[in-house]
Amino acid sequence: MMSIYLLSTLWTWSIFVLHQKALILSQKIQKESGGKLVTTTPPPAAPKRATIGFVISLIAGILILINALMLFALRSVIGGLVPSVPGVVDVGALAEAMITLWGAVGLIFAIIVMVGALLIYMPGKETIGGVLVLVFSILSIVTGGGFFLGLILGIVGGALGIAKK
Repeated sequence: MMSIYLLSTLWTWSIFVLHQKALILSQKIQKESGGKLVTTTPPPAAPKRATIGFVISLIAGILILINALMLFALRSVIGGLVPSVPGVVDVGALAEAMITLWGAVGLIFAIIVMVGALLIYMPGKETIGGVLVLVFSILSIVTGGGFFLGLILGIVGGALGIAKK
């Protein structure tokens, strides 16, 4: 029984001594650092974002979207201008259907380019966003490529997104 009491007393005393030594050491470090809190790990840095690639890709997506909407507007103009001749293939309806298809494809490409631009802005997803912007900007040449300026901006923005700039 006496040995258990001695062991517990010794244990308590050793913890007290270690605590005192740690306190003295921390006070010494605090004096050396001028009263500032010293940490070994720096605070976490804010995530880097590919802002330039995001902005350029978003502008490209908006230009491709405007181009697609212009195709839809052109569809209604073409349909009213071309007369239909009975007994002959309706050229106006065929032209209207083709322009509607091009406009829908352009709309899909514009949405995908803008989603890619948003992915470029998210840290860690810049590469996949850049690839989306790059591929669908190049494919948008089928529908006019956002007056070709959207195509060029999409290529530049996608490349900057892949480079994480």
